[in-house]
Amino acid sequence: MTPDLEQLERITSEHLDVLDDSDLVEAGALADELARRWAAVAKELGRETQRRMEMADATLAIGTEHKAVLVRTPGVYQWDVERVRELMQPYFGEKLLGQIITEVPHVCPPTEYRVDTTALKSTAKKLGQSVLLETCYTRDPGPAKVRYEEVA
Repeated sequence: MTPDLEQLERITSEHLDVLDDSDLVEAGALADELARRWAAVAKELGRETQRRMEMADATLAIGTEHKAVLVRTPGVYQWDVERVRELMQPYFGEKLLGQIITEVPHVCPPTEYRVDTTALKSTAKKLGQSVLLETCYTRDPGPAKVRYEEVA
């Protein structure tokens, strides 16, 4: 453990209410600086781990006490608004569909729409049309990120 970390551990193991304001501010600043530094190191280690895993076409890497898992967080929904209107209008009605799909006001074409994904999906589910709705959007897999877990 580095001297800075030992110092912070000692400070936080004491009762914080007995620290004077000056020590409290200094400890906070030190913790903040260390967090930024270690976050940058963790980011670089994650990038390198991800690069090596992708080169090996792997989604899992095993260390001695930990494993690295490549996880993809799903991206945003890309709705085909015309298809949604065409398929869902008989079930939703024009008024409800107009509340879920709204035009984004701006000056130049093309016209953009905002889709309330939560309302659209929950209403389709209530009406038993979830499967039909799934044909109206695409969703990118999103960026990959390395997550570290303890080996059981």
